[in-house]
Amino acid sequence: MSDLLIKIITNGSFIAIATLIIKMVIDKGLQKQKGNIDKELEEIKGVLQLRFSSEQEKLNQKRDVYIKLVDSMSIFLNNRYDREAKLERAKKFQEAYDTLWLWGSDEVILAYSEFLKSYQKPVSMDVKQKNFAKCVLAMRKDLGYKSDLISEEHYEFFTIT
Repeated sequence: MSDLLIKIITNGSFIAIATLIIKMVIDKGLQKQKGNIDKELEEIKGVLQLRFSSEQEKLNQKRDVYIKLVDSMSIFLNNRYDREAKLERAKKFQEAYDTLWLWGSDEVILAYSEFLKSYQKPVSMDVKQKNFAKCVLAMRKDLGYKSDLISEEHYEFFTIT
């Protein structure tokens, strides 16, 4: 009976020790995997933050270019400026237009091309204004406004007297 008891205690001790060793190995493996996963998550987080800040910078650049373009485009739509003011606005328009080719979306550049072409052809002011409004709507869409509620017909042109 004492041999049986010794075998039971020895086997129980062996099983307990083996279980502890297996648990330690598994825990180490899990900790290593957790460390790898944490490292990968930090790398992904860094990439996403960089991508977000890059996209935000692009959006800010586009917004600034679009503001300058719309502001300077008014020289095409009315005669409210004297010669000197018109020349200054034309210069600003050319600078903004050049920058548009760096930062603007394809859709905005194409809308602007149509707008400019309408000033090289004998077309009505209504067509010119419609093309102007299409440019503004293309800019809005490019900046993230996805509304289908407005169209170029909603853009109103007026002169303050």
